[in-house]
Amino acid sequence: SGKGHFTLELVQRCNFVTAIEIDHKLCKTTENKLVDHDNYQVLNKDISQFKFPKNQSYKIFGNIPYNISTDIIRKIVFD
Repeated sequence: SGKGHFTLELVQRCNFVTAIEIDHKLCKTTENKLVDHDNYQVLNKDISQFKFPKNQSYKIFGNIPYNISTDIIRKIVFD
């Protein structure tokens, strides 16, 4: 979720958004930015530990840190 700028754009355009952020302070920053919306959840966790839904359609948007991008893409595709 970072500072919430991109997440805000998604929340304004999507039915529901799940934002994942490892940094607790950035989670709070994002939640404060989205206070006027109710179609989101901000999860304070490491994306490498997130269990992506099975048998459900969804889209993934993100600004994945370069040093973990390959691992995250493998997890999304193969888990």
